[in-house]
Formats: sequence, C-alpha cells, structure tokens
Amino acid sequence: MREWGIAGGKGRSMISIYGNLKDASVAADKWRTRAQKRGYARSDRMLIS
Repeated sequence: MREWGIAGGKGRSMISIYGNLKDASVAADKWRTRAQKRGYARSDRMLIS
C-alpha cells in the first residue's frame, strides 16, 4: 500500500498486488528511491488500521 498527500489532509492511497514478497519488495524500493530523489524524507511511521 502506498499513501501520499499533504500533511494533515485526507491523502490518497493505492494498493498493488504482487505474486511474491520479492516482487513487492523490489517495487517498494523503487518507489522509495524515486521519492527520495525528489527530496522526500523517509518516514518511520507505520499505520495499522
């Protein structure tokens, strides 16, 4: 699950389904690297709903 939006706002989320854990991990790393290149900082916050 990816989440994005303005802090304090409603935000958006998207769920992607992968066939195995390795593919999901590779995709997450790709998005994280892309965001960091644009200046976003890593968040250690974990949401459980």
